[in-house]
Amino acid sequence: VDHADSVALDASEYRGVPGRQVRLVRGAPLSSGAGRTVLLLHAPGGSAESVRALAGTLGELATVLVVDLPGHGASDPTAAGPGLVGTVEQLSDALRTSLPAAATTIVGIGSSAPVAIELAATLGQQTGVVLLDPPAWSVADTEAWLREGLPALKPVWSGGHLLEAWHLVRDGRLFSPWFRRGPAGRRHDEGEPDLDDVRIHRDVRDLLRANGAWQGLLRDVLGYRNTDQRQPGPRTITLAKPPDNWSDVL
Repeated sequence: VDHADSVALDASEYRGVPGRQVRLVRGAPLSSGAGRTVLLLHAPGGSAESVRALAGTLGELATVLVVDLPGHGASDPTAAGPGLVGTVEQLSDALRTSLPAAATTIVGIGSSAPVAIELAATLGQQTGVVLLDPPAWSVADTEAWLREGLPALKPVWSGGHLLEAWHLVRDGRLFSPWFRRGPAGRRHDEGEPDLDDVRIHRDVRDLLRANGAWQGLLRDVLGYRNTDQRQPGPRTITLAKPPDNWSDVL
């Protein structure tokens, strides 16, 4: 999807009441045959900018709405503090009037999967869910994340928090999870790791702007258990084996 990195999304819109607004970026479909709408949710710690390439790819098939999660990017933080419930409530309140009456598909990336599932349940039966590379954490993984994976990144005069954030982002491209540095945690993705300076800088900026929000949301995500029994359930796909035709998924 690298060719889509340059796809221009429309100007930002802000939805919701002051103090609880959500930034929305709208992209018109590039083909006339697509009447579907896709709501794209980035992973905790990211922003709408971090999923621009995927938005461009899906924009060939649908009207794409990309949001900054509450407390991320240019969206207001949740009123009750960071967490899954407040995130879903703020997104639902802000976006409900922006979504068409016809079916909408929510695409949740990575650990935003619980946000996508709960938001779809809140919005109603006509909302589908696609989970892209959702995490599969064991009990041990969850305990390790809670113990080591949610640093406060507290600002210090020496700028040490900036270096800490940079290492977190860079190491997330080399190890999985990012804090399991060493041979046992080395990623085995196909191809070379993405160590592009511009994209690392973007992700460090996003992480620091969402400081506090991403840790609170991810803490809830780590303890999430899906109780939504709607059928059909979410579709799960991976970027390692992307679909030949995205229209079949959406």
